[in-house]
Amino acid sequence: MYKILYSLLLLPAFLVAQSPADNKLYTIQIGTFHQPKLADFAALQKVGQVYATGKEADFHNIILGYFEEPVAAHNALVAVKKSGYDAFITEKIKGEKEAIVIQLSSTQNGPALNWAALERAGSLLALLENPRLLKVVVGPFTNTTAAQNRLGQLRKLGYQDAFIKTVDSQLLSPINPFEKGLAAPSFTELLADEIDRIAQAVPTETPAEYSESQVVLMEYDNANIPAELPATVIPKNIELPATTPTAVININPRVKRTAALDLQKTLKMEGYYRGSLDGYYGAGTAMAYELFKKEDIPYNRYLVLSKHLEQPTTTTKGLQGLINDLTSNDASLIAELERQQAPIAKAYLAYWLLVNQGPSREVNQLMNTAIQQTFTNTQSKGVSAFDYTATYDYSDLRQLLLHLSYLHSTPENTQYTLPCWLFEQHTKEAKTIFVPSKSATQANLQISTCLEFNNWEAIAALRYFVEELQPRQYSLQEIALMNTLEKDRSLLYLFPKKLTHPQKAAIDKWKIVFWNDLKASSNNYPVLEKSLFSLQVLFFQSQVLLEAYYMQKGFTADEAEGLALSVLKTYVEVPLGAYR
Repeated sequence: MYKILYSLLLLPAFLVAQSPADNKLYTIQIGTFHQPKLADFAALQKVGQVYATGKEADFHNIILGYFEEPVAAHNALVAVKKSGYDAFITEKIKGEKEAIVIQLSSTQNGPALNWAALERAGSLLALLENPRLLKVVVGPFTNTTAAQNRLGQLRKLGYQDAFIKTVDSQLLSPINPFEKGLAAPSFTELLADEIDRIAQAVPTETPAEYSESQVVLMEYDNANIPAELPATVIPKNIELPATTPTAVININPRVKRTAALDLQKTLKMEGYYRGSLDGYYGAGTAMAYELFKKEDIPYNRYLVLSKHLEQPTTTTKGLQGLINDLTSNDASLIAELERQQAPIAKAYLAYWLLVNQGPSREVNQLMNTAIQQTFTNTQSKGVSAFDYTATYDYSDLRQLLLHLSYLHSTPENTQYTLPCWLFEQHTKEAKTIFVPSKSATQANLQISTCLEFNNWEAIAALRYFVEELQPRQYSLQEIALMNTLEKDRSLLYLFPKKLTHPQKAAIDKWKIVFWNDLKASSNNYPVLEKSLFSLQVLFFQSQVLLEAYYMQKGFTADEAEGLALSVLKTYVEVPLGAYR
């Protein structure tokens, strides 16, 4: 008996405190390895299945598990440490989000599977629900009907033993060459291949006669730009946004602008641009920028990562996901929205019915029910100055949107953000109803990140470089500031308005101070010095594009410059703040 008590005292604290009923999952973190191969971990495969989770370049995290019981995880950890690994256990709460998948195979020996045949089924995932078995699945599917349709197709392809199951979405992980027992292509090989494939689409037109517009040109000292091209460094594990072509933005070559001059001066310092510093974004400047994209090593590293590193899908789930996708008119989505019990779900269903089927008794009933259920809650009383006990008629869309804003402003609904499509499809109404002002109701509204800018090629690359240079973890204050700046960016995209003279002067000064600070800091931070040139090129190219975007919306060149710089400030201010 004393031996049993003594053994219990030796157990880690988390084993004594936890039990299977604690609803947790445990995994063993083996470590981060360069170009790992499954054969290197043969000893660990006797303990359980080993997986490689995507990290960056040629480096991968190697894990073992998951385990549902802490004792089983501890026993596995002991065995792993006996093999010489400085491993440790991590835990997470079991997710409430379920996923519908189709299981194709289950094995203890991944390399023995016919992977070429399995890949005919589609993108393969590993289901990490059994630490000793590699379960291969496809999915997830939006609903059972979609899964059943796919199952029928798979059985025609010969997958007779495949079956549908519902699992914890956290247990799904992409299958890499590692799990197949294959060697993944190295980062260097990917980079060399990608550089060979980059198109050489260089404009050859000669610019027409230009008529200058009066814009004051600002001079900047480029003496600190490094003459040596940056060497490749291991990037951080950040989200790499998908990019979309920027050809839809028509850059007017007849407008003289500071951003074009800054871009020309920066490209000229490295020999990409050989024309005159005239501030016009003509064929010569465009050609120099294309040459930069072809030859700049850090930029090409970004291209490789954005195309080849597997990135998790960031589709929003739950009620917020249904709200975001409401305009897709997917019948299954509407059916799921009808099953939701939250009052805000009834309000969005009422909106959908009003827009697609016109005014009706059902629209009135849904909306009035949503209001009464929300505002009879004592926490919600007094949020908006309107009679929530009255019965309203919603034949007018503006009335419905106004009351939708009241619902969104209540404490229980601030977790839901206003969807982007609401502003894009009802611009006039949304601007007066939802745009934050001094009123308490509007101040509580949460607006989704509606940013076409993020997907522009130059801005997507700029975001990557900025995050890669961020030298430390963000503080709580910095995270709060980033959230505020993101909201500001959404409004600059959805409802841009001319800056006042003091605002324009302030943003012009910010730009000068920002670059002067970074250039001065580059002497003390080698990582910043190596990326400064690429960072400048992408910043000024993004500024040119943003100015063109705002000029197409009717703003003057000077007004567009202020708006463009305001947008760029929201991207770079916090991540690069440590260098200033």
